[in-house]
Amino acid sequence: RQRQMCIRDRVNVLLVSPLPVSDTTSYQTGEAFAGNMAGETLKVLESVDTEVELDVLRPPSYDALVQRLRDRPGYYHLVHLDGISVADDESRIVFENAASEAEPVDVGSVAQALSDASVPVVLMNSGAGHSRLTPGRATSALVDARIPVVVSTAYPLSAPARRLFTETFYPAVVQGDDVARAVAKVRQA
Repeated sequence: RQRQMCIRDRVNVLLVSPLPVSDTTSYQTGEAFAGNMAGETLKVLESVDTEVELDVLRPPSYDALVQRLRDRPGYYHLVHLDGISVADDESRIVFENAASEAEPVDVGSVAQALSDASVPVVLMNSGAGHSRLTPGRATSALVDARIPVVVSTAYPLSAPARRLFTETFYPAVVQGDDVARAVAKVRQA
């Protein structure tokens, strides 16, 4: 069942970057989402020599994610959960609903949707407003759902660190490095 991430012909990436306008999880609107990598990701993926199809999930809701994954099982090589915030108990990931408001979703449900779609790699970085919250429980749920490779930032990244991460990680992965080697390159950069 495990698929190789490094596809040389084309790499398909789904970017999920929720930016809800209100919340129910005790973080301050806007602050939690200052740490997303969407802009950096787009710039980097446009510059690589390998063909990359970057789909940006709109709306970035859980329902839209489930539908997209059901419509295209086995299609995405990497799903990037970008600028993700977690609820205070770390059991829910915050998406947007149809009204662009915060929609906390059980992390197990998210993990199962990704697993059911045979997504081989999930990259998850947390939003800037959650320095006290790490996505540890979410990462564990993804691993428990048998996602073959899960990369998660241990803490929100500063703007220069986000740029360095995307400029190092994405080119390495899409040009054929395995994910562990790409992460090692990020750490060395």
